[in-house]
Amino acid sequence: MQAADPFVADETRVSQLGITRARAGILGLIAVGLSNREIASRLFVSENTVKTHSSRLFDKLGAKRRTQAVQIGKTTRLIHDASAPPERVIFRSPMQNHPKG
Repeated sequence: MQAADPFVADETRVSQLGITRARAGILGLIAVGLSNREIASRLFVSENTVKTHSSRLFDKLGAKRRTQAVQIGKTTRLIHDASAPPERVIFRSPMQNHPKG
């Protein structure tokens, strides 16, 4: 069983920045340190799909590197630490357990 991802996307910011849910989710998985191959495996897509989403996300954020994209994502509130979520959270990886209740 895998632990919950510590980073989730903020629906309002995703919409405001014109980032797709898939790309915001990939940014969250990059933020926890997963490689493209690990992200692809977790999301059941090809590694090339992850690379394409990442590249387009980096372009949209104006980032040149993964670490820069994560930092921009955090400072723009596109992603945040799940232990202190904002009012609305939209992305959870398919492998993550959803809270009950």
